[in-house]
Amino acid sequence: MPNVSLAKFSEFRDKSFLLVDDLSEFRSAIRQMVEAFGATDIDLCSSGEEAIEKLRRKHYSAILCDYTLGEGKDGQQILEEAKSLEIIDDSQIFIMLTAESTAQLVMGALEFEPDGYLVKPFNKEMLYQRLVRVIHKKEVLNSIYKKINTKDPSSILKICDDYISSWDGSVLPILKIKGKFLLEFKRYQEAEKLYTSLLKSHQLPWIYAGAGKANYFLREFDESLKYFEVIIKENNTNVDAYDWIAKIHRSLDNDEAAQQILIRAADLSPHSVRRQQSLADVSYLIEDIDVATDAYKQACMLGKYSIFRRSKDYLNYAQIQIKKASKDCVGRERVTFAREAVAMLDIMTYLFPEEWNCLFSCNIKRSQAYILLVKKDKAKMICRQTTEIVLKHKLSLSKGDCTQFSDLLVTLGCTREIELLVQKYPDSFSMPKEEDYD
Repeated sequence: MPNVSLAKFSEFRDKSFLLVDDLSEFRSAIRQMVEAFGATDIDLCSSGEEAIEKLRRKHYSAILCDYTLGEGKDGQQILEEAKSLEIIDDSQIFIMLTAESTAQLVMGALEFEPDGYLVKPFNKEMLYQRLVRVIHKKEVLNSIYKKINTKDPSSILKICDDYISSWDGSVLPILKIKGKFLLEFKRYQEAEKLYTSLLKSHQLPWIYAGAGKANYFLREFDESLKYFEVIIKENNTNVDAYDWIAKIHRSLDNDEAAQQILIRAADLSPHSVRRQQSLADVSYLIEDIDVATDAYKQACMLGKYSIFRRSKDYLNYAQIQIKKASKDCVGRERVTFAREAVAMLDIMTYLFPEEWNCLFSCNIKRSQAYILLVKKDKAKMICRQTTEIVLKHKLSLSKGDCTQFSDLLVTLGCTREIELLVQKYPDSFSMPKEEDYD
């Protein structure tokens, strides 16, 4: 333990801690360490779901969270969900704990800006030094955040300016906060002016990134690209910069270039569900089916417990498999593709149980897959269930949706279902001609 006075420990006595780890012995070990520092307000939990609930109910000074938590949300997903739901803020400390020292996992977690990470095993001294460093850094800025108790942009920016004019030390941390708020308040011209002014004396990645974002939102895409390319030149593992470069290329309709950038970013840090979604979407758009298939599958696997999961990922992955099975495939290969589609769609029905429009699309694809598996009775049953959904719930179906479902019902000989749909939605569905039936 470092040689510290009791006065030093006093900075822990008013701090509340949340310790998140699925292993009870490790939770106990961390608790003993934190208690040795003088902390008394300590809560423990073993899962991501429990952690989110505790963060909703209580404002903790510090969260020490294991990366790998078994089944359910992992540490990265806790951090990204808590930030997205705004149940943690910049005044709180979030430190990631992990035995996974691979670059990919650590990089994936750092994208969501934890205040640091510790690789297991670590001792009391290592934890103490990390916490003290972050506490001191936070306390400098927390005096600003405590005053920002208003949603009024002008008041918030005035508080920042007052601190800048009276601050004794470096004003860069305060300027960083101001720049963040300018972007958040969509005051992009002011943000661009601030960042370009700072670049005259400080060439830091966050300043280049801020200038790049401001120019992006001002639709100065070429200028924005230059700033992010500087970041990549200095650090070719900065995945956030790659993501922004891809966004710029998408805005310029350079979809192939965007895909190549996202492939590089996903290779560096594949554990971001949103990056895999972006890669899948652009690959699907340019009809690079192999890359789209892999990326959608990754997005589905990573997104299972994430707030960023999308039904679209499951639907598009299944659609690709159905198309493969519908083409020139025969025998075992066709069965494999169709079963892949069914398996992913079954997961989707579990994850999105009452999103009726999603279930409508899901069931159409499930029926198509079962037809390919020569299980028409199963396909008919699903179509009848889907008809009940359409009749019971007010769905916003396009003409294409209605036509696709009608064609499927005709293929399966579901005359009664078509009659019911025509009775309730005569403008959307119509009775097929007799020769349309098999």
